[in-house]
Amino acid sequence: MVVRVKGQRKAMGCAAAEEKPSKKWRIGDFCRAVYSVDGQWYEAEIISVGGARCRLRYVGYGNEEDQPLGRLQPSAGKKERRRQEREAEDEREAQEEGEGGGQEDSEEEDQVPGDADPVQLANMLMSWYISGYHTGYYQASREARK
Repeated sequence: MVVRVKGQRKAMGCAAAEEKPSKKWRIGDFCRAVYSVDGQWYEAEIISVGGARCRLRYVGYGNEEDQPLGRLQPSAGKKERRRQEREAEDEREAQEEGEGGGQEDSEEEDQVPGDADPVQLANMLMSWYISGYHTGYYQASREARK
C-alpha cells in the first residue's frame, strides 16, 4: 500500500514542493502522491489538470482528491501499480469477510432449537409475520400522506 521514498521529505506542508512541478503532468499520467487522510505515498492517475493543481484517482482504491502539481512524484511503474491494485482488492475482501464473519456467528446463536414446542414456535412465527405486516402497513400509510 505504501511506497516509501528514501531521502525525501514529506511533501505535506513543504512550500518549496508546491512552487515548481518536477515535470509537465498531463491527464492520464501515473504518479505517486501523498494521500491526505493517512499521509502515505500511493500510486495515482491524473484525471484532470487545472493551473498548478490536479485531480488524482488512487490506483486500486478509487479515492479521488486534489493535489498541487509540485507535490507529485513520478510513478514507481506498472509493477507497483499492479501490486497496489492487488493490495486494495485484498483489503476489500478482508473487510467484507470481517463484516460477514460476525453475522454468521450471531445467526447460529439466534436460531430456534430443534426441540422447541411446535405451538410456541407457530405462535412466535405468526407474531413476526403480523409485526412485519403492520410495519409495512404503517410505512405505506405514511408514504401515502406525503
